[in-house]
Parts: sequence; C-alpha cells; structure tokens
Amino acid sequence: MHRQTATPKRFLTQPWAIAFKTLVDEGYVISTACNVVVKVKIDPSTGAPTVQSDPTDATRVLQIPTGRQPRGIVVNSTDKAVYVMNYISRDVTVIDLSGPVERVIATLSSTALPAPGTPEDLLHIGKELYHTSIGDFDPPAAGQPAISGRMSNNGWGSCASCHPFGLSDNVVWIFGAGPRRTIPQHADFAPGDPTILRGLNWSAIFDEEEDFELNIRGASGGLGLIVGADGVTPEPTVAAFTPANAGRRQLKVRGQNASDALKTYIAKGIRAPISPVSKTDPDVLAGRQLFTQNNCQNCHGSSLWTMSRVRAAAPPDASLLNAGQLQTELRPTTTFDATAFNEIRATAVAPLGAGGYNPPTLLSLFAFPQTFFHNGSVNTLEAVMQNVAHRSDGTGGVDGLTNAAQRAQLIRFLLSIPPPATPAQPLLPRASPPLSATGSRRGSSSTPPRNYRKLSPAQR
Repeated sequence: MHRQTATPKRFLTQPWAIAFKTLVDEGYVISTACNVVVKVKIDPSTGAPTVQSDPTDATRVLQIPTGRQPRGIVVNSTDKAVYVMNYISRDVTVIDLSGPVERVIATLSSTALPAPGTPEDLLHIGKELYHTSIGDFDPPAAGQPAISGRMSNNGWGSCASCHPFGLSDNVVWIFGAGPRRTIPQHADFAPGDPTILRGLNWSAIFDEEEDFELNIRGASGGLGLIVGADGVTPEPTVAAFTPANAGRRQLKVRGQNASDALKTYIAKGIRAPISPVSKTDPDVLAGRQLFTQNNCQNCHGSSLWTMSRVRAAAPPDASLLNAGQLQTELRPTTTFDATAFNEIRATAVAPLGAGGYNPPTLLSLFAFPQTFFHNGSVNTLEAVMQNVAHRSDGTGGVDGLTNAAQRAQLIRFLLSIPPPATPAQPLLPRASPPLSATGSRRGSSSTPPRNYRKLSPAQR
C-alpha cells in the first residue's frame, strides 16, 4: 500500500473494477465514489499490489480523474490506452499510457444527459450525489468558486458505500443508536407513491429523508448540504425531528436543490429487485396463506410490506417521541439482548432496543439472503423462524408455525415477494404499550387482539 502524506488527501472509496496490462505487472483500479483511477504494481513473487505515487509529486498517490461514477475499465491490446466507462456522467474517459505519466486525452459522450432543470435532471442529480463521496455543487453566487467535497471528509464514504445500488451491504455497523444492519432503501417510500414514507432506521429515529444530513455530517464526516444564509456555511441547527429539515436552504447542483434531489432519487430511482421465485409455486401459495393466517401482516403488511409509517408532518408532536424514537412505529421484540457482545452504541452507552424496533420491509427479501434482525444475530430465514416469540407475535403468542414443513413454505413465500406482487391485506395493528422514560415498554401483553379489522385504503 501507499501512505499519502500530502493534503488534501482523498480515500480510494469503493474500489469497483480493475484492469491489467498484458506485458507488465501493472494495473489500474477504479474508485467509483471518488471518480478517479489509481495505478498499482504487482509483486510477481507474492502477488502483493502497491499503489503508485504521482511521478511529479511523491507525497501523493497518482489519481487520474474520470467522469462521474466510473464502473468499467479496460486496457487496450497494446497497453497504450485505458478506457473507463462512467455511469452517471454517461461518457467514456480515455487515458493515454504511453508517456511518463498517465493522462486523460479524451472524454467521449455515450448518450445525452437529462435537460437541465427538468424532473429527470433532479432525479439524475440525486443519483449522482447518492453515489459520490465528493460532491460538486454550484457556486453560492455569481463570480464565486464552485463548492466541492461536502458529501464526506476526504472522500471517506458515500450513501452507496453501505447501500450499493440503493440496497444493502448486509453489514452490521455500530451507530449512535446501537448495532444496525444496513437497511435497503428501495422501500423507504411506497411503490409508486412518494407521499407514503416508512419510519426510518431500525429505531425510527428519523421521519424525513433530509434527516440523513446527520449521517453525511456524522458517519461520513462531511459538511453536508443544508446551509446557512451565506449559502456555504453548514447550518448548525440540524437535528432529527425538530426543526423539520425538508425545504431548508441547501446547496444546488445545476440550479436544483441538492437535498431535494437525493430524496427524489430514493423515492423514484431505486428499483426493488425482482425475485426469480414463481408466484404460482405451490409452496409459495401455501406460504402466503400461512403468512395471512398467522397475521404476519400485523407488522409486515401493506404495499411497503411493513406497517411502519411516518403518520404526521414534520416536526412531530413531542407526545409521539420517546428516547429520540417515533414510539408509535416500534414493535415489542425478543431480538434485543442487552448482554450481546455487539449491543453497544458508537458513544459506548446502552443502545436503543428495549422499546422494540421499527419493522423492516419484506419487499425483495430474496436479494438479502443472510444477516437478519437489527444486529445480525441470525444468518438465515430458517433461524428467524426458530424464534417462537417472533413468529407468533401476530397471533398474540399462539404459535401456528410449529410444523417445520409449513415454516419452509412460509419462507418460500417470503423469498417470492417482489413488485408487483399483491401485498397481504393488512389488519389493524394492535396498539403498542407506551414507552417508559427509558424507552422500554410498559404493560406489554401477549393476549391476542379480540377483533382484527381490515384497514381502509386511506389507512394503509
């Protein structure tokens, strides 16, 4: 490896692809989040790679600029040129390898970008910001320099670093709320309806996509998108819930609001993976019936395949919050174990979880075949189904899934859930017991609800 000593530094975030020369042990690696290519040399005896310095500045790594979000790379047959496919900027970067220092000699457009100022452009800007660890923004005023590098500290991370293609890396990270498996974002919003938003994160600690400004600033160390009156300085009063973060002054890209663009991409640009499991498979049909009979839709119903909702405009009334969580969206659970080795917050205090968790979506569950529950405590759906309290929660503790063959059928159904599958008819969820001041439930009961009733379309 190479230790870069000059500043500003830039991490080689999300190495995506690599291409080697034919005649020598040299190759080129794409950093898709930082929009650069770096050069490596391979030790032929050990196979160990070494990142190469810039021949003109030994304190820096040789970083060859590309277009936005490079995803493909190839060296030509004579080892004289590299071609890089840039997904977001829709072009190809041509790099000359024949001189003492590699250099870009051409950028070839592959297809037109959306017209500036259009809704398509807004979504495309959001896609760009989601996948970059840098971020390039308009000047705050005419004659002033453009703004760059706000998405993370030195290119440390992007949204897509943990959410590749807007989905999940299946990794459990230690956050301020505790250990949290990455939640895919294809079901933050109801399919086809960006007005319906689920409570965000495992503990429902956010009620707006704009609240992820805190992740940009905290987890990634960036300066963020929400700004003060000068259009540059990060706005200091940014928090979850209050004040509301939607519609605040923000950086712009091509004249469009950057934070609005990110939200648009999440709502409209992240596609739910489509399961290869047939909807007419007899086990799928039997599993769907078992799903309904056991009232799994009590937590995992509706078109979102979760009953979690943001039910009021931001900021929420203080009565809806407890310990920094939307308490109405938490469901009691047996998956929280305060003694587990990874149940710790990034701040080294007791994690959230005693009051329950925000039910995750089941949409496209097949695409995330392992690492389940908030802390990744089990690795298979079979292990999930071994949790009797969990599988019988919808029936008030009456276990209707004691038969292993039926559990296998239910799992088969779960693996078939993609769009446009008809969602299970949701039933009126049981009222959750209130949270105590410490975030735990008071007066929880395993008594099954006496009268389920169907939700009206307006309630779903």
